[in-house]
Amino acid sequence: MYHSGGSSRDTGFATTLGDPTSAGQKDIVYTTTVNVGGVDILVQLDTGSSDLWIYSPDPQPKLTNTTSFDHANMTYGIGSVAGRIDFAEVEVGPYTIPSQAFLNVNASNDMALYSIGVYGILGLAFDQLSGIASGLEEVWGSQLGATVLTQIFRQNTSQPNFISFLAGRTTDLESPYNGTFTISEYAPGYEKVAETPKLPVVLPSASQTDLSPRWNILLDGLTVNGKSFDFKKFNSSNPSTPKGKAMANLDTGYTFGPVAKETLDFMYSGIPGALYSESDSQWILPCMSTADISFTFSGQEIRLHPLDVSSPQVLQPPNGTNITVCQSQFVAGDTIPGIDLLLGDAFLRNVYAIFDFGDYVREDTLNVTDPYIQLLATTTDLTEAKKDFEYSRAKALESLPPAISPAQYLALVKSLQSGNDSSSGDSEVSVDGSDAQVLNAESSSGSSSAGWTVLADKFDHYGSALVGLLAVNLLIGVILCAIGFTMCIRRGAKQGTPTRAINPSYVPVRLPKADDNEYHPESFRD
Repeated sequence: MYHSGGSSRDTGFATTLGDPTSAGQKDIVYTTTVNVGGVDILVQLDTGSSDLWIYSPDPQPKLTNTTSFDHANMTYGIGSVAGRIDFAEVEVGPYTIPSQAFLNVNASNDMALYSIGVYGILGLAFDQLSGIASGLEEVWGSQLGATVLTQIFRQNTSQPNFISFLAGRTTDLESPYNGTFTISEYAPGYEKVAETPKLPVVLPSASQTDLSPRWNILLDGLTVNGKSFDFKKFNSSNPSTPKGKAMANLDTGYTFGPVAKETLDFMYSGIPGALYSESDSQWILPCMSTADISFTFSGQEIRLHPLDVSSPQVLQPPNGTNITVCQSQFVAGDTIPGIDLLLGDAFLRNVYAIFDFGDYVREDTLNVTDPYIQLLATTTDLTEAKKDFEYSRAKALESLPPAISPAQYLALVKSLQSGNDSSSGDSEVSVDGSDAQVLNAESSSGSSSAGWTVLADKFDHYGSALVGLLAVNLLIGVILCAIGFTMCIRRGAKQGTPTRAINPSYVPVRLPKADDNEYHPESFRD
């Protein structure tokens, strides 16, 4: 069995991180600090990607090795990073990887993460989704590009190969809490997750050679206010999905999870006064309205907290008077091929999730076998949750500009649309302060010196953040606002890629957001 020579500790590690937010936005993206070559870097944690990339021009990380792949790039619909595949000692909590492959970024274009102090992404998915791992294996025939988690698991072959994630919710003023991330150990107080059903990760079949393994599980049911969605009439995008079920992906990198339009309509159309906005691909809700939405996996019901059904956004009409509207936390849009629903942070704030990699420590392969997910519901008392919603949302609205109704919002958007029929369709960004800029959302790609490219398109959505997924030849989004969380990484635990296209049939006209970055969706193809 391979051993990397990394350090070993029997004591645990726990730290509470800061709260780097953008324009007061919280609960958007979850981050931790890793040390790369002696430099501490705040990075986003992303279960939708596998690679590690950082941007640290000064000080530069101390390298243990380098490569000739100095034109590798991750290209986004808006923004890109490029650099060289290098190696450095990487520390994640008490874990030390003597020589870890990563993208050492030396050129960036419109990378909005930097403005909030986030200078990288740590992917938490499978090696087969890693552009670095697969690229180095293809070119060199070696596994030197194995991901951070693979390296950690190989150091500790007697320990379980899982991570866990609890997305914090600070918008609940009655009982706010920070998030938690663990490796090979349950978070204190959540050990009962071991008793929940093991939900097998659905891996691509032998014939699905164009798909990579992701954290995909079968969804049995979706219920809204006691009414069930009829998945028997639903045509899954994944041929291996049994009739009457849907394929769901759990991705910490998404703020607003894209789902099929018919699914989104089922979730929100019954809310009195709610209206669908074509330009947003979202439902606009009366801010004090909500719905009882639940998802069922293997007989286990996971309810959404009412605060995760919608979120208030501050917008700036042409007259300069700020207004508040409340948008759905899910959006209509295509997901990654083979996925029907992408369940991002709005869902993950309602569970303590175990991501178990199964047999993932062999030196001779990067393949994974028998991975699974376990979910422990954290929103269990809906009556209390509704009280929390009413108090917290009312308090939030007191500090925001006046809220307008969905009908007023759509009328305002329509009036702007009629005055912009000659628009070229370029994506404009209106933001507060020094970040104000106009961006053209053109997709591009690059090639490395070895003929392979770490390519990542960006799926943008209007709202408080970009939503995303990082991988080779994938559509990705990088969320723009970050919230720190408690990170618990312990040893000695005893328990144990085609590009998606978003194709709106209209030229979206939007109100600029008053105190945050706003991005406009386009069709991105590689």
